[in-house]
Amino acid sequence: MRFIARVVGWVLVTFGVLSGVTTLAAAGAGAHAGAVFGLVVTGIFLGGGTLLLRSGEPMKGAGPGLQLAGAVPGPSIEQRVLAAAHRHRGHLTPVRAAADGDLTVDQAREELERLAKENACLMDVSDDGLVVFRFPEFERPETEQPS
Repeated sequence: MRFIARVVGWVLVTFGVLSGVTTLAAAGAGAHAGAVFGLVVTGIFLGGGTLLLRSGEPMKGAGPGLQLAGAVPGPSIEQRVLAAAHRHRGHLTPVRAAADGDLTVDQAREELERLAKENACLMDVSDDGLVVFRFPEFERPETEQPS
C-alpha cells in the first residue's frame, strides 16, 4: 500500500511541477487571466502529492500525536524491534533488527541499547566484538515454532 501511495504521490508532484512551469510560462507571455487558477491547481497537485509521499511517516520533530492528517501510524520503533526479536528466537543484532524492522541501523542500535538499559534485554559481546542483544522471554529451541 505504501508503494502505491508513493507512486501516486510522485505522479501528483510531477503534475504539480509541470502545471506550475506551464502557468509561469503563460503568465510570462502575458496570459495573466488563468494564472491564479493555474497556481491553485499547482498547489493542489503539489500538496496532495506531498501528503501521499509522507503518509504514514511522522513529521520530523513532531511528537506522537502530531502526525499528518489521515495518516495511519505504523508500529513504533520499539514494537518493530521486539517483533524482530521474537522472530529470531530472542537473539538480535542491530543490523538484523534494522533489516527486519525497516529501520536504520542507528535507530535499531539506539532502541536496543535503550531496551538493555531498561533491563528489557541483555547485551552480550562475543570474543570477536559482535554485539548480540538477548531477550530471554523470546528464547526457544529452533525446532519450536513461534506462537
